[in-house]
Amino acid sequence: MRTALSKFYSRDFLECIDICSSIMDHGSSDEAIWVLKMRALTEQAILDKDVMETKISDSIFKNECKSGLNDSSTLGLRASSGRVNLMKPSSSFERPQTGVLRNKTSAKVSGSIERVIRSGRVFRTGTLTGRSGTTAVTRGRSTAICPGGDGEFIHVARLNLIKYAKRPEIAKCLFEYLYYVADDMKSALNLSNLVAQKQEIQEDSVSKEPKDHRMMLNRPDPWWKLNRAKCFLRLGLLHEAESECNEAIRLQPHIDIFVLLGLIALRSDQPLRAIKVYDDGLKYFPNDIELMTCKAQIYEDLNDLHTSVALYKEIVKQDPGDFEALASVGAFYFHDEQPEMAITFYRRILQLGFRSAELFNNLGLCAFYGQEIDTGLGYMNEALKTCMERNSADVYFNVAHIFLGLGNISEAEQALRITLAYDSNYSEAYTNLGVLAEQRGDVESARIFYECAIRQIPDAFEPNHNLALLTYRLGDLQTSYQLANKTLTVFPNNTNMLKLLKELEHYFKST
Repeated sequence: MRTALSKFYSRDFLECIDICSSIMDHGSSDEAIWVLKMRALTEQAILDKDVMETKISDSIFKNECKSGLNDSSTLGLRASSGRVNLMKPSSSFERPQTGVLRNKTSAKVSGSIERVIRSGRVFRTGTLTGRSGTTAVTRGRSTAICPGGDGEFIHVARLNLIKYAKRPEIAKCLFEYLYYVADDMKSALNLSNLVAQKQEIQEDSVSKEPKDHRMMLNRPDPWWKLNRAKCFLRLGLLHEAESECNEAIRLQPHIDIFVLLGLIALRSDQPLRAIKVYDDGLKYFPNDIELMTCKAQIYEDLNDLHTSVALYKEIVKQDPGDFEALASVGAFYFHDEQPEMAITFYRRILQLGFRSAELFNNLGLCAFYGQEIDTGLGYMNEALKTCMERNSADVYFNVAHIFLGLGNISEAEQALRITLAYDSNYSEAYTNLGVLAEQRGDVESARIFYECAIRQIPDAFEPNHNLALLTYRLGDLQTSYQLANKTLTVFPNNTNMLKLLKELEHYFKST
């Protein structure tokens, strides 16, 4: 028992689970061993699970089934300042900006269920997700290590929730197991409802006690209110989740409650209300890094980059070791054409002991654009050494970009083809191969590459733009006209497409 506890407190959860399983296999019915194993399984699941992540079904429903009603909280919202990207628009179908280290928002969901099925891989990002596994893998591993009668540690359907609801020392542990490991929202919510009923009965009995004695008794636990709100959020009951959060704030304000309230507002597509929630939380907890980070992320998603970066800089002042703030400020300076400033923030992350292919990739790009070519190539070599299969395509794509900058076209084309070997759905690689083929006069290959890029991401700007111009030069005016209109729906103010459309309309009217 002591060895298992030591492993648990040293966060060696798998070893702790093995020891507890061994003790239980020898016929021990000690309840403490059962609870310890349950806690270890829960902590192991929490490590690999982002419980607030948006499910693909929720995202598809949100994108495909808009109600058509304008949200008053987002009307008239514009970035107060900042450089406008005149070359191409930014959309949810493009890869995220390089260098953003974020757990909860690093994954982008494609816009239609057909594309999800066709591509076979919904999420692709050049950023670090911060997690190496999934909850399903974790649960499968835990079940294999700790088999019960039929392979399960706890038979949820056989649990007597009324019995455990009367025992607060076990009820919270069991709730977290149901929520994180078993992923059984219904049972977790039923357990919390039983605890809430028990608390209501206690409140009724307390109200009959004398005032002096009433003040000495415990108030309702806000922990249950917060976790009931999490259950409601996972079930999509946003109004009920918000009510529970407001009740929890009344009992005892806490940072996690304000974070959850902000997430509820974001799920309701009300980013300004989420910002107000975080501002209210900062009144209770001034300069709290988590609330400031959530607020900065919303401003970044709203394209108010200067406000977002100002918040990230404030976070860096409060905590010089905050990876996300450092990476976000570095990404801002990189895209603002200040690679010399960006590289200082990325080097700070490297000095803190963090090493990854994404970080070396960003350092290489910053050094290259800062005219430190040898240093940049060294960083890219480190990126190639540390990359894995899931991010090799992104690294080779950026290596190709550096070769293009150096004028080494053949090496750039080879790197792009290696990119496609790792990820055959990489739209940007097809687009760049099309540009290279068009430059050497191979218009048929260029057209094929552009069409492949469009098949991967139909609303992407660059392949539609390039193919519209190419088909115009080849004399396929009808296709060029359709592609020009499609491109203008993505980027209405593009000068090339407006000029091309005007010429095509003039030609069609004259014939």
